[in-house]
Amino acid sequence: MKTVAQPKTTSKDLLVCRLLEIFYILSFFAFTYQYNINILYALLLFVFIPRQRNKPILICALAILSLLVVLYFIVHDGRAAYRIVKTLAVFMPLFFMPVLERTRYRLSFLFHVFMVVNAWLVYADFFLFFTTGRTIMHFTTTGILPRPCGLIEDSNFFSYLMVVYCIYRKRVTGSYSKFLLGSVVLSGSLSAVSMMFFLLLFYKMRKNREFCSRWRYVLGSASLIFLYFCIVSYSENIVDYIQQLDVNELVKLKSVSMTLRLQTQHEALTYLLNHDPLCGVGAGLTTQLMTKGINLHNGYLQLFFEMGALLLVPTIILIASSIAFMRDAFYIPLFCVLLILGNILDIVYFPLLSFVFFISFAPSVSQIFVSNARSNIAHDLH
Repeated sequence: MKTVAQPKTTSKDLLVCRLLEIFYILSFFAFTYQYNINILYALLLFVFIPRQRNKPILICALAILSLLVVLYFIVHDGRAAYRIVKTLAVFMPLFFMPVLERTRYRLSFLFHVFMVVNAWLVYADFFLFFTTGRTIMHFTTTGILPRPCGLIEDSNFFSYLMVVYCIYRKRVTGSYSKFLLGSVVLSGSLSAVSMMFFLLLFYKMRKNREFCSRWRYVLGSASLIFLYFCIVSYSENIVDYIQQLDVNELVKLKSVSMTLRLQTQHEALTYLLNHDPLCGVGAGLTTQLMTKGINLHNGYLQLFFEMGALLLVPTIILIASSIAFMRDAFYIPLFCVLLILGNILDIVYFPLLSFVFFISFAPSVSQIFVSNARSNIAHDLH
């Protein structure tokens, strides 16, 4: 019986993976994320797209997105056209699947240092906030509680990224870092802490058991997202009920924030359906058009409102492709939880979804053990 030789990893493959890793560091670092330096960097990486079997599909996808760039430039302006380019850049790892498959790349020490530095900054700022009243980094507060976020733009983004990284470390090393998990708690993100405990419990219960079909997770996530949009559609009655509740000050503060978001999202959905649901209202115009002058805090609705169905549908296709081609099914539940959290933050352009897709190609600790054992056996036989 002949064995099929596995394709060898080349130095160019390894270089591409390292450059992709740097793209994510630039995307998560507040300064480069805010000024879109990560997107400009990503466009340079397309020169490394190798020749591959799915090249016609790749060319077709790029052609469609190029047409959308021209269309949105004509219908809206350069900002809307740039949003198409940004969408393409965020899901860039999909175009490098053959490289990721060959390389089975694990995150380098550089990324680990980046995450540890962020965690130390969160611990330091949390301590300094209550002892000196001064902090190293600037961040927001909720009531009397600080929301430190290190070098990341927002405490929610920091905590979600840290949860993803901790689960990745568990998969490739076999253990969690309590120090890093503790920084999630200190960040003050209630949704992230809830997500963390849910995922830790879920993966503990699923230990040594096969994961069910990935599309079951997707169907469940899609159902919850659809349910949230139904809530937004009928949010007027829900908001009235919440405002009548007799609760303590901290819960009241959270409820005010939630009702404000629901009201704004309901207003945006109503406005869009009465104007241009196909092409949206234009990039960056949400705060100008909304009565409260705030963003929607919902990645999908924000995308639909500003860019319309013409970009929302391709984005959904890119997300579905990420799920379909994800290498390690272990990350599917994590991916789907992030999908659900897209209802409360911009999960599309802060590239957590594509980052999970990227790390899904890394070998697990058990696969590394088996690979090393086979190498040792082959060496002994030789």
